[in-house]
Amino acid sequence: MKRITLFMSIAGLFAMVILLPFSAVQADGHCEFAEDSIKIGGLVPLSAPGAVFGGVAMSWTANRAADDINADCGVEIDGVNYQVEIVIGDSEGSPERGQAVVERFILEDEVHAVTGVYHSAVGLATMGMLDENGIPTVFSEPWNDNVSANGIMEYDQ
Repeated sequence: MKRITLFMSIAGLFAMVILLPFSAVQADGHCEFAEDSIKIGGLVPLSAPGAVFGGVAMSWTANRAADDINADCGVEIDGVNYQVEIVIGDSEGSPERGQAVVERFILEDEVHAVTGVYHSAVGLATMGMLDENGIPTVFSEPWNDNVSANGIMEYDQ
């Protein structure tokens, strides 16, 4: 089973590297961007014991989405265009490591939002810290009902 998982991870990574040049999107030069960017933290498992293939796919997808948004002049706020920047952090599928990455996102990277979180345990361990700091969060994969039990938080930022 481990050999199959390793093979699938390597094959998936190889396929993404091969296809990457064909998926890159560039702004056509008509966009003027603000000096600052909108930073979105991607909390994903990129190394064992986490679900590495899922983390690689989530990271790749977030970066492609940012490329598409930036190619269309980014995000306009009050008439100013901002580029979207994805800041990836490896949770390793570990709650403790996830907390350390979120702390880095907040204190060093100064992200405006966080997405990702493949493992419920990582989501449960990080959601309090994110909420306390007013960081809007979209968890895409956790199955534990307690991740969404508190309802939708509203942020005025």
